[in-house]
Amino acid sequence: MRLIPPALIRQYRARGHGIHSPFAFSFIGDVLTESGSGYGYYSYPELNRLAANSHEARLARLLLRLVSRIPHGVGPIQVANPTPALVRAVEGASGERRLLVINSNRLVEEAQTIIDGEGVIVITDDLAHLGRRLKESMTHGMSFTSGRGLTVIVSDTTLPLQHFKLSFS
Repeated sequence: MRLIPPALIRQYRARGHGIHSPFAFSFIGDVLTESGSGYGYYSYPELNRLAANSHEARLARLLLRLVSRIPHGVGPIQVANPTPALVRAVEGASGERRLLVINSNRLVEEAQTIIDGEGVIVITDDLAHLGRRLKESMTHGMSFTSGRGLTVIVSDTTLPLQHFKLSFS
């Protein structure tokens, strides 16, 4: 019998409690969780204006934080269904790691090549089944899944295989 509901555990972990990996702790605090204080990146208002809805705006803000905070930067970026807000969020990013944003059924084959190598994959909550399938095939790296099903996978051979369920964007 489980005494603590899963939603409370996800909320607890979103604040970094119980996270012992330094990479995971900083990734959760700096990238995944959005400060509720009203302060944000200078381009948040523009991303909010370009987004078609609040769901897309949250995804665009997450991508902006991701491209600005991932170690070694992100290089080639592919978005399955590009929208003005998502394109603006990743514009100007450069680095060594591939970033794949899967917000439609396209680019699914590309995801497995990143899982087998190195890169970052963001899978929207409407494709949660794909996130579960990719997590099962991982041999290294970390995955972060929100209560809604949004999944961020950081595939890196220097990271141990770990999966985190927490509350974020």
